[in-house]
Amino acid sequence: MYFKKILALFACALIAFSSIDASCFNGNPNFAQATAKNWMSYLPNSALVTSVSIPGTHDSGTSRVTACTEGYAKCQSKSISDQLDSGIRYLDLRISDKGLINHGGVACWKSFFKKLYIEDVESYISDFLKKNPKETVILQIKSEDCKKGKDCANIVNKTLAKNSLYYKGKKNIEQLTMGDVRGKFIIFSRQSGINNAYNYTSWDDDVSFDKLWIDSKEGYLQDKYKDTISNKKNTINKFYTKVWQDSDSVKKPVINFTSFTQLPITLNFLYPSVNDYMSSFIDRNNNKKFGSVLMDNPGNSLIQKIYKTNYNRNF
Repeated sequence: MYFKKILALFACALIAFSSIDASCFNGNPNFAQATAKNWMSYLPNSALVTSVSIPGTHDSGTSRVTACTEGYAKCQSKSISDQLDSGIRYLDLRISDKGLINHGGVACWKSFFKKLYIEDVESYISDFLKKNPKETVILQIKSEDCKKGKDCANIVNKTLAKNSLYYKGKKNIEQLTMGDVRGKFIIFSRQSGINNAYNYTSWDDDVSFDKLWIDSKEGYLQDKYKDTISNKKNTINKFYTKVWQDSDSVKKPVINFTSFTQLPITLNFLYPSVNDYMSSFIDRNNNKKFGSVLMDNPGNSLIQKIYKTNYNRNF
């Protein structure tokens, strides 16, 4: 009799556990197994892409630049492949003539002798997605130091846009789900003319809080890059305070750049303090949506903190 009661209680527990709402990510008992390479695979297929907190990098291709420019042009220490492996899913690329990745005219390099081109980035992303088919990668593309913007768009169309892993569904950005884009990369473009890209139709310069429009859908942007360390921290705080006041912000694109410049101070003296602030800010608000967070040289701990906030939320 006692054994039967134990079995009955165990059966009830199984029924209760199986009834957990599949849309609640907190209900997934396997989330603790998520790694930097596969953390998106634990998100429900129904989760809106715009509702996910996504770690990203600013000027993602700058891990190798000419030595004399490092203080002002080197924003990353990891290669793009290493960034993806460490959990980064939003890449910020600046493309010049012939598809060269650059930062304000400073060329980026893949090795000591070879420059970094868009087709190299395509290869890195394709390799990553083939190994991790339940992930997705967002590419933000901007023409920079390009004589004709349309030439840069044509280069992207000849390379990335022909890749079978490029998401071409063009579903409304506010309706796009993780299930739609698993194993694919998405292009968010600041450059017109790229086939099947989601286009930013407005992007004001050096803004602390601004409306952002992607194919006529509203979002929020913080890209205050002319700033001081203390002001940048306040800018981040005020930005999210305003975003979270909008009850519909969960489905809207939200982009927060933690990167900034304060000449003549070099970048390696700027990003540690702001990254530390962002880390503690997340600790205080770890049940909130942070959107896409584009950072200079984020450490693995900060990257993980951003994507792990998704485990504390319902989708």
